[in-house]
Amino acid sequence: MKTLLLIICVFIGGQVFAQHAMEQLDRGLVAVQTTSGVFVSWRIPGDEWQQTTYNVYRNGQKLNDLPLEVSNFVDTEGTIGSNYTVAPVVNEIEEAASDPVSVWANQYQEIGLDLPAGGTTPANESYSYTVGDMSTGHLNDDGALDLVVKWEALARDNSHSGYTAPVLLDGYTLEGVKLWRIDLGLNIRAGAHYTQFMVYDLDGDGIAEIACKTAPGTKDGLGNFISKGPAALANHTADYRNSGGYILSGPEYLTVFSGRTGEELSTVAYQPPRGNVSDWGDGYGNRVDRFLAAVAYLDGEKPSLVMTRGYYTRAVLAAYDFDGNQLTLRWVFDSNTPGNGAYAGQGNHNLSVADADGDGRDEIIFGSCTIDDDGTGLYSTDWDTGMPCM
Repeated sequence: MKTLLLIICVFIGGQVFAQHAMEQLDRGLVAVQTTSGVFVSWRIPGDEWQQTTYNVYRNGQKLNDLPLEVSNFVDTEGTIGSNYTVAPVVNEIEEAASDPVSVWANQYQEIGLDLPAGGTTPANESYSYTVGDMSTGHLNDDGALDLVVKWEALARDNSHSGYTAPVLLDGYTLEGVKLWRIDLGLNIRAGAHYTQFMVYDLDGDGIAEIACKTAPGTKDGLGNFISKGPAALANHTADYRNSGGYILSGPEYLTVFSGRTGEELSTVAYQPPRGNVSDWGDGYGNRVDRFLAAVAYLDGEKPSLVMTRGYYTRAVLAAYDFDGNQLTLRWVFDSNTPGNGAYAGQGNHNLSVADADGDGRDEIIFGSCTIDDDGTGLYSTDWDTGMPCM
């Protein structure tokens, strides 16, 4: 019996999966004045949470009797003029403390943004920009997370016609320093379903990249038209918008930009391609241009970029790897492929990423179905996930 138990323990203990690479970030220490004193909060990296505790200091004086197992502390005697540091403790030995931070006077921090100039569409409709989605990533060497902000004007749902203004992506530090601006150009429509920009360290160099769908007319953060791969042949003066404001012709690309500068790093033809517009469920441009995106650890070790198209009828997902220089297609899953019919119409307005089968590799939970890490269908419930927009 003892031998059997030992064998079982060895078997269970041997199922260890590789750790995901993590950004090299600082402690993320923040001190905020509250009615109860000063609330101090800090970041616990993934490699610390099992064996690290913490000491908190105000102006060099330790505030806790025993090392803390949590990531926050309320200093009831703290004031607006106090300075705080946090030091990790490993095996009862205190290590180097974080850089000191001062106390925020408000429970928020305002960041100034560079409002783009407005304009007028071909339909003589004037527009001004508003801030849309935002994501975070490590864009420089200061150890802090930075912001990528999307600007849109006259944004339209796919079911509504009309011209939109060019979509813009800005990079900012948390202090409000603008790092760059990417202009996606006339041939990327503005709206919630179009530009699913991913901000992630795709090549493991410690700095995030920005990946999104692009087209002729897209300018990178250096102000240059994209020119790599198929974009080398692009006519950047072409306007592919039709009279309804939809973009149903012309080249489509996927581009990775540098998080440091916004510079174009790699451009490839967008997968899944548009093809015949009516193959996606209607002929005017609604379902063909419903996009989703994610980052998943499909091999359990390195991040892959996942871009999708369609979900109400035909649904296609494409996975890419980025090595710092070039995007490489890993796999494509298409509900139109023979044998994948049960996966058609299973999507909705979002997707999720998780290790659904416990093998240490991520799957894509796409509405009522799941795509395995190798790009094959794992299962489909065959449940309708939402009311299609007409």
